[in-house]
Amino acid sequence: MNSFEGPTFVRKAEEAISAREEHVMAFMEFNAALPADLTKEWTKQCLDWENDQSKPNPFKASKTSTIFHCRIIPY
Repeated sequence: MNSFEGPTFVRKAEEAISAREEHVMAFMEFNAALPADLTKEWTKQCLDWENDQSKPNPFKASKTSTIFHCRIIPY
């Protein structure tokens, strides 16, 4: 019997499904708290990069980024 058979697989699959649901809900709450224009731009950058990896990788921090480049978003 391997890990894809029997009760171990079922238990792990159920745990993964439950954890996924928690992560999706946490992301949705987090995303809703961000300004829509920023999330729209971020999504565009990600899709652009996925379609053409010669474009800047939005997941890679630039060497010039510092705390001074961060934008503070008031509540």
